[in-house]
Amino acid sequence: LFRDIDIDGRDFVLDFDIAGAKVYYSNTYDEIFVSSGSNIEDTIKVLNPDRIAVKGSNLFVTSRKAEDSWFYIRSVDAETGALLRTVSMNDEAVSGMTFSKISIAVNSNRLWALNNLRKRVEVYNFELELMENYPLDVRYEYGNFCISDEWIRILSSRDGKIFISESPLSEFTIDINDTGIDSENFDISASCITGNIMYLYDFINSRISIFC
Repeated sequence: LFRDIDIDGRDFVLDFDIAGAKVYYSNTYDEIFVSSGSNIEDTIKVLNPDRIAVKGSNLFVTSRKAEDSWFYIRSVDAETGALLRTVSMNDEAVSGMTFSKISIAVNSNRLWALNNLRKRVEVYNFELELMENYPLDVRYEYGNFCISDEWIRILSSRDGKIFISESPLSEFTIDINDTGIDSENFDISASCITGNIMYLYDFINSRISIFC
């Protein structure tokens, strides 16, 4: 099902997630749009949103840019818009105009976060209590990821090349595979990976390149 959503003004859509019949869109004007058709039906006010993940009435939102040197994940009630909890994602304060490189997804009633600030995968419960964390190779930069009940696959880059970092969830041991693709034109944080396919955002040519 393809939807043509009319978004007025100068808002820029940043991320989206699908929960049942509803689609949630984060944008640059501190709002989450909610749609179950071709029109925006509701908005949820959230400060500085970037990546979002939805499960039931739980809406999780990451900071787009640093807030007084700190990045956060926020838990919001998707039905009332009430802010439930805020958790910091960096251990040391950052300086300057720094933008987030954190990806999130929900799986098995856990919130999974790919945290480039700490170079690790973090697993939270829905109260945003840290349950587990897995270190990543600090030599790589990490982008979007996908997760199933059995494995996690992560887009990563190093020395001008794109890699796929993957691990079974039963025993978290990262295996890094070289795709042979140059990373120069691609933004891996704005790209997508599934079980078999990479959708890489080519920001130079303004297109999505698909690799199987």
